[in-house]
Amino acid sequence: MTVWLAACGGGSSSDADPEEGQTGGALAVQGMWDGETSADVDLGVLIEPSGTLWGFAVQEDFLRLLHGKVTADDNTAKGTLKEFDLFSGTVVTNSLESRFVPKKSISGSMTGAGKISFKLDYVADYEKKATLPEIEGVWKLGSSVLSMQATVAADGRFQGKTTLAGTSCDYSGKFTPDTEHHYYHGELVFGRSAGCQYAGKTMTGVAVRGEDDGGADGDDAYLVAGFVDAAETAGLVFGGVRQR
Repeated sequence: MTVWLAACGGGSSSDADPEEGQTGGALAVQGMWDGETSADVDLGVLIEPSGTLWGFAVQEDFLRLLHGKVTADDNTAKGTLKEFDLFSGTVVTNSLESRFVPKKSISGSMTGAGKISFKLDYVADYEKKATLPEIEGVWKLGSSVLSMQATVAADGRFQGKTTLAGTSCDYSGKFTPDTEHHYYHGELVFGRSAGCQYAGKTMTGVAVRGEDDGGADGDDAYLVAGFVDAAETAGLVFGGVRQR
């Protein structure tokens, strides 16, 4: 399963190398990108027009958030990313180096605690506009050690809860569709439940909604979101499948 699950079936991929003479910049490398790392971990990346990067690394009982800023020139994208491990609570700084073909592919490596390579393909659904009805509903995901649930109202307001190793954190916030592309901006405030390490903290972030290839419209839909605090010392990843 890839992170975006082919993002509503609208993907575009290419094995081509960057074309000679193309130029880059944040606008050129922006988009939703989907693929895998050299460690066989599914990786989905959203790069906003400003160059802000959000990455979601997903495996069974493995959920990490990447966040940082990239700059691009002449089909080369570089940046510094923080990697938030939802399970251990650790934060690792990574340096990113990559080559990309606009709206086709991006490949490179991240170096932090170790070095890992990746190859991602462009997801064309990035060019569609996001709407609130797409994310309205109940979203859940669970495993032996982690469970997440969020309910999104028609106006984008949401209530959620994450339970990790028996400790729960409640939170609430609101999603707002981006005005041009297929993702959402979000703000989240944690409740003050006992044991929640982020009690009372405010975070901002993004969310992406997609569907599995095999389902009818609206079936097998999922929502992935990532949030960080202002100091970028703490992050939260949310993932859920729409409940029917």
